[in-house]
Amino acid sequence: SKLDASVLRSRRFMLSNAASLLDSFANSSLFIFIPFLLEYRGIEASFIGLFTSIFFIGNLLGKVVMGRMTDRIGQERLLICCESCIFISLLLLAFIPSAAIISALALILGFFTKGTVPITSTMIAEAVDKEAFESAYSINSLSTSIANTVAPLFFGILADILGVLMIFPACGAAALLAAVPAAIMLREKKMMK
Repeated sequence: SKLDASVLRSRRFMLSNAASLLDSFANSSLFIFIPFLLEYRGIEASFIGLFTSIFFIGNLLGKVVMGRMTDRIGQERLLICCESCIFISLLLLAFIPSAAIISALALILGFFTKGTVPITSTMIAEAVDKEAFESAYSINSLSTSIANTVAPLFFGILADILGVLMIFPACGAAALLAAVPAAIMLREKKMMK
């Protein structure tokens, strides 16, 4: 079917897509850099397997719980909350060397980074008419794919210049940026009431 470019004229869609793109940009590289952080901290390589398992449990829980909470709380508020929690968790991950705290953060980060997926999907769906769903999701998929491709390269160069520790606050800052379009949408909704 033909791509409906009219969705690009929708302010709500563009804001939702920007939030989704920035969220993907912030979160897609984390798993690449976490083993380097653990090595930097002097934590044994065997711990990476445990961290991975905890992270993926968080992923599953995040998708399920956030999918249910989206209707109750509202997707914009929930996204702002998630991105703020990601930012705080990444700062703690970068600067607290304790293996126990890193394990707890693995669950929290897994929960929130994948928890944003149903939220941004709902934002995209609510930004367009049903007839434009296919086009909206195609454009969004392309946007997030570009973000997922560019992010590891960008953060890899940043790690080379500033060191691996600084990747996590940088990803956190990108997560906070993802909350900005959601905050704009929330403010516009309030003004319309």
